[in-house]
Amino acid sequence: MTPVTISRRLFLLAGVSLPFAVAASAVAQQAIGDHGIGGSGLSVANGGEGEDQGIGGTGIVGTIQGFGSIIVNGVHIPFNMSTPVSIDGKRASTNAMQIGHIVRVLLMGGRAQRIMIVSEVQGRIDRMSRNGMAVLSQDIDTSQIDAAGFTTGGHVAVFGIRKPDGTIVARRIERRLASDGSHVRGIPQRDGARIRIGGLALETASRRLLGKQTLVRFAGKGNRQRIIRMEAEAVVPGLRRGIVNVETYGRKERGRVTLGLGILAPGNRMQLSPDGHGFVDISVRDSSRMVAPGTGADRRGGGPPRNGGGTPSGPPSSSGWGDPGSGPRGGPSGGFGGPEGPPSSPGPRGGTPGPSR
Repeated sequence: MTPVTISRRLFLLAGVSLPFAVAASAVAQQAIGDHGIGGSGLSVANGGEGEDQGIGGTGIVGTIQGFGSIIVNGVHIPFNMSTPVSIDGKRASTNAMQIGHIVRVLLMGGRAQRIMIVSEVQGRIDRMSRNGMAVLSQDIDTSQIDAAGFTTGGHVAVFGIRKPDGTIVARRIERRLASDGSHVRGIPQRDGARIRIGGLALETASRRLLGKQTLVRFAGKGNRQRIIRMEAEAVVPGLRRGIVNVETYGRKERGRVTLGLGILAPGNRMQLSPDGHGFVDISVRDSSRMVAPGTGADRRGGGPPRNGGGTPSGPPSSSGWGDPGSGPRGGPSGGFGGPEGPPSSPGPRGGTPGPSR
């Protein structure tokens, strides 16, 4: 896959001129060139270096697909060893980053200023099936990774992307200790008279968090967990308002697309892969609220448009995301990563998983 280079004005015009560009599908191996806004042909990537960050900043949220810097949503993002990195709020080394991790990256001048690795759910496995598991009332699709080493009762951190029905499509799963704590991330949605994140029912007081990126923390032993704290958290650390390119899943219905982000996109200008996967440029307000999505097709290595257009980024691998087993810091071949050690003991850059615990 040929990485995409970020320009200084990557998301600026998108923020000013919503809706955004319709992108070409890498699954179909079409060329990726300039992406017209509403068919206008206005580029969102070819701005001059003299442009500033526009409306507060830019960011990107998605799966780490490769290294040589990091590649997220098909974008090659430079960083250095002093770039702040955290895993679920705990400071970590840049070497802790692994293929399949979900990251929230604050960008400035086309470089990563902060990298936050986040698991969508962490806790005890309550149920296992052939292609899935359940953790803290969250249904997890494990069909794209090797989850054979996990068993009911084990504690894990699941890194994944949500579908509109709340299912988390796992990109990577790592072992954790019960003492590491339990949490659920997501955007609370109304379900009749209830408010939920996935299958987790929240109390009435959570109405203030509707539509906001939210972190729910738990305490307890075994399968007896209780919610002890709910709080909004930044979509991208350090970004109060701006444009963010986000990996998601969508479902088309009645001319619109319902996204796993809990918001709607214009269906006539958004392309999705057959399984509903895609990328959108969204506006972030007050750090935790995402609104007004743009359009970004599923390029399986797509993300924001490349500078100046050009050639396709190449077909996806058999897993659709690149083979983590053959790349640096990856997991077992054929998936995003199998049973993995804790963030404090990451596997070496060659791809061998760290020690399980």
